[in-house]
Amino acid sequence: MKRIALDLDGVLINTIGKFVEVWNKIRGDNKTLNDVTRFGFYEDWGMSEATFWSLFDVTKHETLEAIDLKAPKYIKKLFKHYDIDIVTARKESERGLIESCLDHIGIKQGIHYNNIVITPRLGDTPKIDYPYDIYIDDNPNLATDIKAIQQWEDRVLLLWQHPWNWQVESGLGVYRVSGWKSIMKWFENNNI
Repeated sequence: MKRIALDLDGVLINTIGKFVEVWNKIRGDNKTLNDVTRFGFYEDWGMSEATFWSLFDVTKHETLEAIDLKAPKYIKKLFKHYDIDIVTARKESERGLIESCLDHIGIKQGIHYNNIVITPRLGDTPKIDYPYDIYIDDNPNLATDIKAIQQWEDRVLLLWQHPWNWQVESGLGVYRVSGWKSIMKWFENNNI
């Protein structure tokens, strides 16, 4: 059975949208999601990575919105045919928050996913080092990793379209998707 790594932030929940809201409140700014033009956008906004993560940690998981309210329906269909894990770069201490956030948006363990896999925020273990066949993610760095291994491994990234990954082109195992209907269409077209 094929294994799917399903990202949390930017795919299931609108974490960056909430981050922008918190930033604007703290800084008296008027940034929008379209101002997040790359994955390391915090540098463009004049903050360190540590500052980004400390502000990121301020976002309240129970107030985060689902990106697509129909996601639970689609994920449940996939779960019947695939092993799905929620794979996210967070702190281990946030596991309970992640579980309650998923529950809040209607995604439940055993119905939609098997496990929550927490990858390091920083360090030597990128998501590509985890043994999945298909990644559903918004990280443009993962697209680079997928393209780099295509000559040896057959892995796929369904790259959730956002302003911070607009420059990534489809090809070499990377397919741009614009939502859950687009993802389901990809699965139907590829009979995987």
